[in-house]
Amino acid sequence: MNQERNALLEKSFAWIRSHPDAHNLDVPDYFLQKWIYDRDDELEPSGFFLSVFAFGFFQHEAGAKSSSASAPYSVPISRVIEVFRMWQLKLGLVEIHRKTDLGLAPLPLFAFPEGEEIHFWPRAASGS
Repeated sequence: MNQERNALLEKSFAWIRSHPDAHNLDVPDYFLQKWIYDRDDELEPSGFFLSVFAFGFFQHEAGAKSSSASAPYSVPISRVIEVFRMWQLKLGLVEIHRKTDLGLAPLPLFAFPEGEEIHFWPRAASGS
């Protein structure tokens, strides 16, 4: 990674650390633009995008399961890739919420509960 990418990675980590319970709608536009993975030609992301996601996901998982600060945890690689894709959906939904007349309810940024649903509404019809 180059110096600019390393600085962005550190800023991303700092934002995630200071927002452990963030929702997708909390992500600043600056990070949203940098975190959305737009490489349709690669099925398995790596590098910067996966580093940002994995840090947030692992931090959230460790905090949610924490019985001991130093207890090791594990997660299958296939699960990481699966929830990375869901994270990308959550980020994409922010753009829809901010740039269209559809409103979307916030979703946890790094939590992926079973049966999670997307709630949306036409803003023009609801007056919001």
